[in-house]
Amino acid sequence: MFTLFLYWQGDSIPKVYTDPLYALSPAAVTSKLQNLTEVNTNLGAAYGLPACAKGQSKLQYAVSLNRWSLENLRATMNIFASLPPEFQSSVFFLEAYATNRVKELSNSGSYPDRQGELLIGPIVAYPNNASLDETAFDFGSRMRAAMLKNTGKPLLAYVNYARGDEKLEEIYGHEHWRLKKLKKLKAEYDPFGRFNFYAPIK
Repeated sequence: MFTLFLYWQGDSIPKVYTDPLYALSPAAVTSKLQNLTEVNTNLGAAYGLPACAKGQSKLQYAVSLNRWSLENLRATMNIFASLPPEFQSSVFFLEAYATNRVKELSNSGSYPDRQGELLIGPIVAYPNNASLDETAFDFGSRMRAAMLKNTGKPLLAYVNYARGDEKLEEIYGHEHWRLKKLKKLKAEYDPFGRFNFYAPIK
């Protein structure tokens, strides 16, 4: 199953974007106005909804890129399609978003990925079972490598989607000065490490 979410800030989405999609004769269409705070409910990613439910392991292998590589995407999808039945709840995110406003800002801040336009990330999901962990790690790592193949780009994973096995540079930026600046800010605003639970900056 393929589900497409198209978001637009305004009362209606311009037809130049919707007409080509309607021409594909989708199985179902839902169109509605929605507050920004409710958007995560579309993905079931809110408290009490499936993406946040207990009882499953979910490992995301995110990659930030600037262009689609159909060859890499096909290779990655082939790996995804070969996941064993225990991983049938797995999903694959392909995200693209407007970056014009972000690129107008200075690149001297601590945020590392102002140029990235795409977020690609399979989520390997399976029932909590330690015997399946190694299989999940293997498939996830292979998909991440396939997405990066021949791109000439180092791994950069958006922190909210990071798997947890990335190096600090692969989450917070490969420029030495940027990570140094971020560590300084972290020490200043969180001297006691209250926010070190996830992807800690050390």
